[in-house]
Amino acid sequence: MTLEDVIVHYPEQMFYTPEGFDDAVVGIEEDSMRLVYSVNKCINILVNNGMDMIDAIEHFELRVRHSNPSGGAIFIQTDFDI
Repeated sequence: MTLEDVIVHYPEQMFYTPEGFDDAVVGIEEDSMRLVYSVNKCINILVNNGMDMIDAIEHFELRVRHSNPSGGAIFIQTDFDI
């Protein structure tokens, strides 16, 4: 699933989308209509953009997960080998 898949399926719905993490979308929580993102994919995106793993994790936690507005995206752990 991609962000584009969600948008095609729900064309009238507005979603909170943290910038730069479209490829980390893994689904949608339909009761609240919130996008679901993989924490691991988010961190891997940051690493692939040049951050080392420790900096990527810290950046994600401080600037992505904790700046997420109430009712914004849902972040789930999808791989425990990070």
